Amino acid sequence: MTRLRKLSCEETLAGMTKDNVPEFCQSYLDRGKTVIVYCDTRESPEACAHEIARFVRDPWAGSLGEACAELEGTHQGHGSPGRESRQSVAAKLRELGRRSSQVLAALVVQGFAYYHAGLPAQERGLVEAAVTHGLISVLITTAASIHSISWAADVSIFRLASVGKGSSQERSSCAKAHRLLHSVRGAQGRECILTSASSVADSDLMGLLAADNAEVSSCLASEGNMRQALLVSIGRQFTCTALDVKTYVGCTLMSVLHGPVAAAAAAQAALCWLVKDAKLASWSEKTARYTLTRLGSTALEANLHPCQAGLLQRELGAARESLILTSQLHIAYLCVPLDWSIQPNWQALHQFMISARDSEARTAGAVGLSQRYITDRLMVGGGSQGMPVQEGWSSLQPRARTSYRYFAALQLRDMAAGEEDEVVGQRYGVKSLATVRRLRKEAIGHATSASSFAQGMGWIDLAVLLKQFKTQLVTHSGTV
Repeated sequence: MTRLRKLSCEETLAGMTKDNVPEFCQSYLDRGKTVIVYCDTRESPEACAHEIARFVRDPWAGSLGEACAELEGTHQGHGSPGRESRQSVAAKLRELGRRSSQVLAALVVQGFAYYHAGLPAQERGLVEAAVTHGLISVLITTAASIHSISWAADVSIFRLASVGKGSSQERSSCAKAHRLLHSVRGAQGRECILTSASSVADSDLMGLLAADNAEVSSCLASEGNMRQALLVSIGRQFTCTALDVKTYVGCTLMSVLHGPVAAAAAAQAALCWLVKDAKLASWSEKTARYTLTRLGSTALEANLHPCQAGLLQRELGAARESLILTSQLHIAYLCVPLDWSIQPNWQALHQFMISARDSEARTAGAVGLSQRYITDRLMVGGGSQGMPVQEGWSSLQPRARTSYRYFAALQLRDMAAGEEDEVVGQRYGVKSLATVRRLRKEAIGHATSASSFAQGMGWIDLAVLLKQFKTQLVTHSGTV
């Protein structure tokens, strides 16, 4: 193993930065190269941009490089054609009057900018224009925006929060770096760097690189994951045409591991499901483009897995027709995750149903709970109470899913009323306190998605009720 380069003390600014990203940027700018930095979260690009602006100086700022860009630039998509410079773009940003636009303006003058989906559309457009005109030397963005900006920077730096721990962000960034290097837009001679803010000793790093690691597998090999990947890709307009899909699939790890034919077949099956079966996307013969339907767009904005979008639509639609409002049990049921697979205490559930009040019995009927199924499960022993089903949620029959979620809804109702988790667990015979706390946490997340989905579908009344119940769960979470 050969060490290619070791940064000197001068280059690392005497340890003033955490992960050497500014030092890398300065080194490449001095050689006339452009840099794009990918961060893990939306908040990271802004902090990273300020750090880079503090330590890095663009040697081309205000010199021949910008003069050439100003003379050759053509303003596209933001008014009439004309010359663009860093100063003119900064002036347009200041005119927007927002704090974020003022901050961006100061960065653009230095040749730096950050970009993510949370920026207002006008600011994103001006940053895109500045990038297109060659006015930006270092762009800091999120890893999720890897295909949002069409800019072939000379160097791509993936900034990780940690390294060597197998985190999902680390695996995602490594995969994106891999796709970037193999993509059509990844021109020859480009470089990709993975860096981390966590300190790693030379010996540990060398050991990590030399260690026998588990075989790399593609997450897209799963049918559901390919569907989700294409839903996001179409929704973000990364893949709109058949050629876009072919290019996207060709850049995946699945294509490298299993071959382009297998990857293309998986993508074709996923697209067919999204368009014909789930009605989440549509194909226009006239424009030859894929777009998301209202259901697909709503599912994407609600951060739902495509396989759950149809289930949630049917469940919330049915709830609007016969919502039981005399107690919070029905709303609590709607806040239980669709894939909740923790087995209930069948004895406790059976006893509860025997003494259920009218509103509770009506809620059970509205969601399709079967008293006979509960009795049958109790007679055969019920299974491992409090443990997840080994075969997974998808293996459960509809009656089982309803029973699992109804039992969880009983606990959520009491939590929302302010009952402590320990008390709730004892009342329903849940042996593990961690299970009760996990239920609260996952229910808060699902309630957020469900309320966003209901609002996107125009069911404002139901969205308000779901938000209110989520607020109660969050408010009383301090009692855990």
